[in-house]
Amino acid sequence: MIILSGIQPSGRLHIGNYLGAVRNWLTLQEDAANACRFFLADWHSLTEAFDPTTKAAQVRELAVELLALGVDPERVVFFRQSDIHEHLELAWYLTCVTPVGELERMTQFKDKTAHGESPSVGLFTYPVLMAADVLMYRTNAAEPVHVPVGHDQVQHLELTNDLARRFNNRFGATFPEVQPLLTSTARVMSLKDPTRKMSKSHGPDHCLFLNDAPEEVERKLRSAVTDVGSPTSPGDMSPGVATLFSILEAFGTPDEMAHFRAQHANGTIKYSELKPAVARAFAEYFGAFRESKRALLADPARVDAILAQGAERAHTLVASTMQAVRTRVGIR
Repeated sequence: MIILSGIQPSGRLHIGNYLGAVRNWLTLQEDAANACRFFLADWHSLTEAFDPTTKAAQVRELAVELLALGVDPERVVFFRQSDIHEHLELAWYLTCVTPVGELERMTQFKDKTAHGESPSVGLFTYPVLMAADVLMYRTNAAEPVHVPVGHDQVQHLELTNDLARRFNNRFGATFPEVQPLLTSTARVMSLKDPTRKMSKSHGPDHCLFLNDAPEEVERKLRSAVTDVGSPTSPGDMSPGVATLFSILEAFGTPDEMAHFRAQHANGTIKYSELKPAVARAFAEYFGAFRESKRALLADPARVDAILAQGAERAHTLVASTMQAVRTRVGIR
């Protein structure tokens, strides 16, 4: 099964990124039947405000963190999107068969304009580039590419299939239908405002970053909000408490979970005990990751070599697709 997935470089990975995407990558690469292509979506990250003096370092740090978490460049094709210029070439061909109305209906564009913003053309057309990212890695006109997504991202794949059909109808059978690989992704909430999803944009104390030092993890969790919102019925958890339990469930032991769940059920739970337990479980789980990240950051030549190897493999994979596309549209 061909699998394609990318992550934008937008700062250090936090727990939501890990549980929502990276953990699934690590599972998918373990199956020898999967042909995984995982990439750093650096072109996509340019559609939002960014600092050009730090962007390259941000991309490298994402590569380092993914490798430190266990993404295996020997098992998967791991590459930087901007190393494969064919993505932009295919995006242009697809743009030429994309009706404006299709893009005006995309959720992210609609949300921006609904708030009175005037988004860039890049944000308007990025779903076409996303479609090119996926369609690029088909092996023939029949075998589908599978994309791991949550239910909120299905709209992008529907557009991808619409564009594939439009291209096929105009130029001949070229692209197979893309298949969503629906995944159940954990919705991790902010430590400071557990009614909102965890996001770097809210500030560093709202997030648990994977490379936070143990003392930093403990500090953040010590001040984590627990009593925002009211349970709907006895025995239910407030959003803040539910966030702490979700972290413990992901990284702690079953015995710890059972212990604190029993305390919560009988009303004897002490957050002064729960919070350190959550901090300890999280810090210990990512201890090896922190060490591996330090080692990779100290060896930039190794990271460069891995990305160069990934780019070479990706170029080999896309060559036949692009030759077919150029022939179909009549410019080669």
